[in-house]
Formats: sequence, C-alpha cells, structure tokens
Amino acid sequence: MRIINLEGTHINADRINSYFFTEGTQLHVSFKGGRVSKIIEAGNRAAWYRDELSGAHYVKQAIPCVTPTWSVWKDTDGSHFATPVTLLGLCADGEVRALDLVEGAYAIVDGGSFVGLYCEDDLQQFEPLDRETRA
Repeated sequence: MRIINLEGTHINADRINSYFFTEGTQLHVSFKGGRVSKIIEAGNRAAWYRDELSGAHYVKQAIPCVTPTWSVWKDTDGSHFATPVTLLGLCADGEVRALDLVEGAYAIVDGGSFVGLYCEDDLQQFEPLDRETRA
C-alpha cells in the first residue's frame, strides 16, 4: 500500500483510478468506486504532485550495486564531482534511481545539479573529476 499526501489528505494510491493536469497546472484526480474527483490547484508544485502520483518518490525494492557505480553532479563553477552509490532503488513508477545515505537514512538521489549514474569506466568523460569517498 502506498499512501500519498494530496493537500493534506492522505490517500491510498491503489484507490486512484486516473489523474491528469489541465492548463494552468490544475490537477484532476478520479477515484475507483465512483467517488467524486478531487481538483487541486497544483501551481508550482505540479511536478512534485506528478512524481508523487506516479510513484517516483516511492522505493519498492533496494538493489545492491555489484560494480562500482557513481552519482555525478555538476558544481556551480561548471566542474563535476562524483559520489559513490551502493544501492539502487526500484521505484513504483518503474524507474531505477540511486539511493544515497543522508543523515542516517537512504534517500533517492535527484536534484537540479544531478547529472546521472555512471560506472567506473564511464567517468573519464568528466575528468578532472572530484570523487568523494566514504569511510
């Protein structure tokens, strides 16, 4: 069961029949069983709602990396840096995303400066590259 938060209302995602966005980032959600649709003015949170409904933020399974894998990021000065990835997450939307240890818990790696996931052999295209290591 995946519970999502829509404007302070917690909804079981299994009960959602469909959803779509209209012009002006208005979100329409219809529910199974003939329940009345919910209309939300998503505004600047439209992308977050889309990801939440699709399951992009919900990890269904963690998969250990068997080969050295790195998350590559672009720094503000245009240079790149990489952080090691030990776990991948299979998300509810079917995408595989890197998981990173943040303050003692694993979180999905994403964000504005995230470039992508790369194997050790593919990092040469980013040289010179600052590689973070973890003890």
